[in-house]
Amino acid sequence: MISEVTLTPKPLPKVPVEAENISPDVFAGKTVKDIKGLDVWAGNKKLRLEELFQVSAGTDRISDEPHIIIDGDVAGVKQIGSGMTRGKITINGSAGMHLASMMGGGEVVVKGSVSDWAGAEMEDGLIRVMGDAGNFLGAAYRGSNLGMKGGVIIVHGNVSDHAGKLMRRGVITVLGDVGDFAGAVMKAGTMVVFGRAGLRLGAMMSRGTVVVYGGVEEMLPTFKYDAPYSPTFLRFYLKNLYVEYGIGVAKNYIDSMYDRYHGDLASDIAKGEILIFREK
Repeated sequence: MISEVTLTPKPLPKVPVEAENISPDVFAGKTVKDIKGLDVWAGNKKLRLEELFQVSAGTDRISDEPHIIIDGDVAGVKQIGSGMTRGKITINGSAGMHLASMMGGGEVVVKGSVSDWAGAEMEDGLIRVMGDAGNFLGAAYRGSNLGMKGGVIIVHGNVSDHAGKLMRRGVITVLGDVGDFAGAVMKAGTMVVFGRAGLRLGAMMSRGTVVVYGGVEEMLPTFKYDAPYSPTFLRFYLKNLYVEYGIGVAKNYIDSMYDRYHGDLASDIAKGEILIFREK
């Protein structure tokens, strides 16, 4: 049984709010009273969740698979869903930094945009952003060797710089454009960009695949052109995007050809690939 818990933001403070306790794992099995008393931080001040959100639910005790609905904009609230492994979070607005970072499972849907570090170092699950995303989407935190290790991120808008940095596994799909250094130091995994990619695409990547349909600002000279190419795995993925996730534009590219480049030759392994959509 899935329990729905609705959080309606009250007037939020101007200082950033740290709210890693807004997570299905934390809410699971608790009463509404327990949830209202959970800790959140506004700057250096510890508050109760009920001081910043109105909390309501259809049942007094929450199930083990909660669906948390945040009914409003929480662009100033950080770490929502951080480390979650189950359940679902729906945000009817925008969300702050570190959304679903280190996520291990479950689903997050954001009807607005997200700030930096969304899905950083996530291991499994689904993040779907209907607006734009900030820097370091699915990337590694500074000092860490690995970024995103699994799961799926879909962004319907544009993404800023360093998307998928140090990515190890999983898939990032962007319907809009990506900024500079997308796929930098990528170790494996797949990034699909239906818009345009910025500078330094795939810089120092050793493995993995980056697919771009809208062109690249400038290809690094350390990537070598191979040949026209039409990989089977990409056809299956595009079909899945269309059927499973309702991404209509994917249907237009299922039987496409691509110009394949391998590199980055400046890295030790240089087995990464960048596939650029080849116009018919």
